[in-house]
Amino acid sequence: MLERQGKVGAKLPDEQLKQTFHRQINQVKRILALKKIPVQFVEYERCIEDPAVVARELREFFLTDLNVEGMISVVDPSLWRQRTSKEGETGEELKG
Repeated sequence: MLERQGKVGAKLPDEQLKQTFHRQINQVKRILALKKIPVQFVEYERCIEDPAVVARELREFFLTDLNVEGMISVVDPSLWRQRTSKEGETGEELKG
């Protein structure tokens, strides 16, 4: 992503950056669990593939009357321009 924006990132090998990212995500998840902070993880891919289900899940999570139909109507799969076959750039590392 930084390369596409013409910016320079950390001077670390990709694998080390990936490991650091995973470790930081896991730390955040542990803190949220310890403090019993409710959180709803939403996978980008699911938003594109099944926006109705994701919108309903968010409505249930927030316990409020969200405009589910409005949320569904703004999802445009054609804008999913970040897809790539390069390993590590698909968002897979955020799952779970």
